[in-house]
Amino acid sequence: MIKYLFFSLIFIFILLNNVYAESNSEDICTQKNTKNKIININKDVIFCYGPEGLTIKHFENTHNFQFINHIESQFYLIKTLPTGFRCRDGVLVGRAIPPPKYQPENALYVYKLTEAKYGLEPLFPAVADQIRYGKYLMTLARHEGRKMRALAILRYNGLKNISNGEVLFLPLTDKKSSTFRVEKCRIVMNEQAKMINKLTIKRR
Repeated sequence: MIKYLFFSLIFIFILLNNVYAESNSEDICTQKNTKNKIININKDVIFCYGPEGLTIKHFENTHNFQFINHIESQFYLIKTLPTGFRCRDGVLVGRAIPPPKYQPENALYVYKLTEAKYGLEPLFPAVADQIRYGKYLMTLARHEGRKMRALAILRYNGLKNISNGEVLFLPLTDKKSSTFRVEKCRIVMNEQAKMINKLTIKRR
């Protein structure tokens, strides 16, 4: 009984700590920090990121995410919405052998990576990389030859006892956003996610 209570308290502590970390996040766009990067994608979408986290302003909504470390708070721009990602040791990886960490297929890690003994690794403290975001905007086909573009942010917590996250899907010309859950590197593919996956123009 005591052992059960002990583990229950640990679980509650981890859960509350995770919630607090998100709710206590600051607006990176308004910080006076020269290490932060601000990208004005258009007049309605602003993407700000830095050592303390991310802020995305999408029309009237603001989304703040706190950076904790490179395991618990991995942030990627993704240009396709796959059914899942490859993971290894709690980190998203690519297809090559050995699998390159923080370089999943069709995704870009927002923090700077540097060459290390066993491949690329992120710097700590985190350094916001100078990213070419245009290549990582999601492009969707629409009827009558028209296309829709969107900013899609993947946030992933790779801790062994958590292994979950979300994809925030933000159309550049529509204020309606969507969120898709990620569990153990797999996206929970509801009907909307399946439709986006079908309409996405694949670009490597």
